Amino acid sequence: MKLVCCVDDIMGMAFFGRRQSRDRLLYEDLAKESQGRAIHMQQRSASLFANTSANISVSDSPWESAGSDEFCFVEFCAPSAFEAKADKIILYRWNRRYQSDIKFDIDLKSWKKLSEAEFSGSSHEKITKEVYTRE
Repeated sequence: MKLVCCVDDIMGMAFFGRRQSRDRLLYEDLAKESQGRAIHMQQRSASLFANTSANISVSDSPWESAGSDEFCFVEFCAPSAFEAKADKIILYRWNRRYQSDIKFDIDLKSWKKLSEAEFSGSSHEKITKEVYTRE
């Protein structure tokens, strides 16, 4: 599974049940990255991809339904509980600090960074995309 999360500078993902931010061009980038493979997510994330070509699969526990070559977009739970299923992590960094009570809690020291790229978003001047694989 390819685990995908959006994080701020202190690895925050959400605050009080709300996503920290959103960016249309980020979701378009993930749709292109997936190359038509399923992107599994919870229902409350699906509307973010409404105007993209993404192949969306919705479930209450998307990390359970995502296959080995599919993507799992997570916003509202700490991902360490299903880290063992992931073979790749894609982080989109907002390059800002927001309030958060849900954090990306996987220690990336045991992962190898494959790439890092920056792009301009629709609401963020700079978004950094980092791709990791298991060491």
